[in-house]
Amino acid sequence: MNDLEIGWIAREYMGQEIMNLSKEKLTKKEDLIADEEILIPSLTGIVKAKVVKKEEQTYAESDNFLFILEFDIDDRHCWVCSGIVNKKCLEKYNF
Repeated sequence: MNDLEIGWIAREYMGQEIMNLSKEKLTKKEDLIADEEILIPSLTGIVKAKVVKKEEQTYAESDNFLFILEFDIDDRHCWVCSGIVNKKCLEKYNF
């Protein structure tokens, strides 16, 4: 078997880059401000959500979803949404 160098590297990325309302990536930890609205790409399109900061928890909330937010988890060095939770599902199963 011959090894072939293809000249690129595959990386695994977790989550979608989030943006402010001007559609700029949030690249500094202090860019994410409590009670401000942000844009989060999701399977249903871009969702507008409000940032919530409670002690060490940081997430965003829309009418139907909670978005888990994390900073600098890979080489993109920005805020990303690493998970989405359906709020109605949480209510249904008493979480």
